[in-house]
Amino acid sequence: MPRFTIRTLLAILTVCAIVFVMVGTAYRGQYWAWGVTIGLVSLIVTALVHAAWFGIVWVFARMPASRPLTEVATPTTKAAVDAASAGDTRSLTDPRSA
Repeated sequence: MPRFTIRTLLAILTVCAIVFVMVGTAYRGQYWAWGVTIGLVSLIVTALVHAAWFGIVWVFARMPASRPLTEVATPTTKAAVDAASAGDTRSLTDPRSA
């Protein structure tokens, strides 16, 4: 469970009060307050979209692979390195030729 101090809660309460005073001023027709309110709303929407995409990617990253990956003969496998050092390049081009 997160630990919040009274100082943190008072800071959050103060920021929320300022935001809602700004929204109320915008509702009464002050154009500068409309701009600030729209800017704050766009930042909140942007943060929510980023969080949603992170959640979607995180869910897909936690899914198991549907089929196991097969090993392809590359120059980094021991057999391919030995064949390449011996001058046999067939195993580097066709994995089934080894």
